Amino acid sequence: MQEIRRYVCLRIPLEVSYNIRGREDTHWKAITKNISAGGARFIINEELPKDTVLNLDIKIPIKPKLIPVKAKVVWSKKEITQGKNTKEYLRCWI
Repeated sequence: MQEIRRYVCLRIPLEVSYNIRGREDTHWKAITKNISAGGARFIINEELPKDTVLNLDIKIPIKPKLIPVKAKVVWSKKEITQGKNTKEYLRCWI
């Protein structure tokens, strides 16, 4: 079964700084696994429920300024990596 996407998805690592709406005083950093005009997927170390609203600042290498974006969590999947660490794969719609 072939996956049909609305937007072209780029598998590039971009730096993302984010916070959760209502908790703006705390910021976390992540790296994108992929990004498109409709969303981004990145790895975080905490579980966020679906519909959590995030404030993202995306760093694009060719731009000196961060790009601010409001996003909503549409899914997350816990994955066990090497050892006992778990990471959360998060997909946010922009």
